[in-house]
Amino acid sequence: MSFMFTSSSYGVAFLCAVIAVWLAKKKGFWSIAGAALLLCFTLSIYQAYITVAASFLLVLVISMLLRDDTEIKDILKKGLRYLLVIISAVGLYFLITFIILNVSKTFFNSYAVAQISHSRGITTGLVVVYKKFASYFVKGDVGLINTDLSKSMHFVSCVMAFAAIVAVQIKQKNAAKAILTWFLIALMPLSINFFSITNSFVHTLMLYSFVSVYILAIVAINAAPKDNARLGKEVICIALALIAANNIYIANRSYLQLNITYENAYSFYTSLAAEIKMTPGFEEGTKVAIIGENDNLLYNCADFADSDIFGIERSVINAINRETFIKYYVGFNAEFAGYELQEQIKQSQEFAAMPVYPYYGSVQKIGDCIVVKLS
Repeated sequence: MSFMFTSSSYGVAFLCAVIAVWLAKKKGFWSIAGAALLLCFTLSIYQAYITVAASFLLVLVISMLLRDDTEIKDILKKGLRYLLVIISAVGLYFLITFIILNVSKTFFNSYAVAQISHSRGITTGLVVVYKKFASYFVKGDVGLINTDLSKSMHFVSCVMAFAAIVAVQIKQKNAAKAILTWFLIALMPLSINFFSITNSFVHTLMLYSFVSVYILAIVAINAAPKDNARLGKEVICIALALIAANNIYIANRSYLQLNITYENAYSFYTSLAAEIKMTPGFEEGTKVAIIGENDNLLYNCADFADSDIFGIERSVINAINRETFIKYYVGFNAEFAGYELQEQIKQSQEFAAMPVYPYYGSVQKIGDCIVVKLS
């Protein structure tokens, strides 16, 4: 939720991924080309959403395997076509990126380089992928399954979906289809959680493809023999409705947490800005050095422990974004001290003797700089 200001862009990326899947289903070169182009656009907004298309296409192939009117060879042809769309999109994205970087004489930033050059091996990465996927269900990691009710309803949905798949396979009596179906289901954690192979920190925003789990449950129960499907459909509908209601409740609670945390930070820094302005020696050209963190000074909304969804462990504002927040939200356009000057101040005896904010003497002038000692 700390990325809500970019939600419209992420929404466009998700929509393009879904439309790409729709186009990939259609016959003809232009459908494949259009799907690849849309997926390339998705990658250009947020690379993690390639997993949305990959997971949906995987469910699409599984749905074909659960039908009686499909042949293995036709399914394999379509599966290869879907794979071609994914590979083409990724290749086109890297080609365009390479051209732009060379023409503009720019480079990947440190974050991108760290992800690309991660040294985790493929085998280790795959183990991590499946362990993390299991932790979403067992431990509730990243907030996808965030309450006991949600955990129970996910369990019920999975059991009913797997039971429906088994019922279909008993009716079909086709070993090849059965083996391929379970193989593709086993690939779903990889398609959903693919970026865990290289990325040690995967958050909820990167896992919107998890919705394919619910789509698979619906596909499975719809494919079940009619004499066995009615109760299963009702159970899955109720389970998914309860999961949706649970997520709406958690989302609203997290929005409240976000609002309280913002108001808390805004009040804190507004008060701090006023105190800086009133400090003796503050005049035109005086630099400001705010040193330390404010975690111990702000109320961290422990009543709403949703950091996995919320995206913030304690406070909205930290040393990385503090100066921007003070300038654009508080409206205090101060000249802040750079890193080297702050390090010099931290080594001084005057700074060592200062009490920690908000106590008297925690804001004072040292040299040509107004210093605030937060911690």
